[in-house]
Amino acid sequence: MSTLGDLEAPMAVLGLLIEQPDTGSGLAVRLDELFPRARWPRNVVHNTVPGLLRQGLIRVTSRHASDTVSPNGYEATEDGVAEFRRWIRASAALPPMLRDELQGKLEFSTEDDLRVLVDELSVLETACAAEFATARNLQDQASRMRQRMAKHGRRPDWARRIRELRLADEAIVWGQRGTRLKEVREHIEDVLAEVEGGADAAGGADG
Repeated sequence: MSTLGDLEAPMAVLGLLIEQPDTGSGLAVRLDELFPRARWPRNVVHNTVPGLLRQGLIRVTSRHASDTVSPNGYEATEDGVAEFRRWIRASAALPPMLRDELQGKLEFSTEDDLRVLVDELSVLETACAAEFATARNLQDQASRMRQRMAKHGRRPDWARRIRELRLADEAIVWGQRGTRLKEVREHIEDVLAEVEGGADAAGGADG
């Protein structure tokens, strides 16, 4: 049952092979091009393919035998296509699981940890702002391209439409993440200010 959590590498690799068969090295390149901000490890395809093979969701094909670097290719099986379609269409009956690293850090932080966390969140805010700007810029470029095509009586293909949709969602995600980090940082700063104010008051009373 889907809960709209993180995109897992097996589903991403399976989706690529449904689009077209490919070699391991080819999959790695396409995965990085399609999801450059997922930051999967470099060996993610190497680690993912064996599991998909064991489950019967993909199979080895010799259609890439001319590739001397990676002679074996892979393609999705009928079971793989069916499983992928089930994953795409699965309803999210429950909200996403909240297994969030920041939640854990907040729960177990000491006062000194929180001071460090404020700086960390500030850096992440800046990074999210940059990612948001990049996604929005790419979205605008895709939108302008679609408008130019429309002026010439051409309809954008499905891949272009989906890319524009995904970039719009990506911009939303980065914007929301940046807003969250900013609000959490400000809350932490308020807490630390209260602690420091209490300490100062206690020190004055002792004096």
